[in-house]
Amino acid sequence: MPDISSTDTLYHDQTTISAAGGRLTKNRKQRINDRKIFTKTCKGTFNNGADGFDGKLIDLSISGCRIRLPKNTKEFDSFILKLPVNGLERQCKVMWRFNQFVGAEFIKPKDSE
Repeated sequence: MPDISSTDTLYHDQTTISAAGGRLTKNRKQRINDRKIFTKTCKGTFNNGADGFDGKLIDLSISGCRIRLPKNTKEFDSFILKLPVNGLERQCKVMWRFNQFVGAEFIKPKDSE
């Protein structure tokens, strides 16, 4: 999974994510799923539950989400997202990183494919 620097552009699933001047921008015309933008607290666990984070869910779509992590959070490639408000838990894969933000794709349960 890529680490986005200030001059990199990442293309994934027809979504363009670019970092320019320290800001993350996305080409909304190419977005596959609509997203809802808000701020909700969330929790995540990784390393088989040995590590975790208390983050802020910034946006959410049917296929994934963007999360703001606390500073000094250990790096991870996959995690379980937990939303305390409704008890939702989803297995996620990190698709990109930028500063304290990660973009994650929801992993489909094997029985839903």
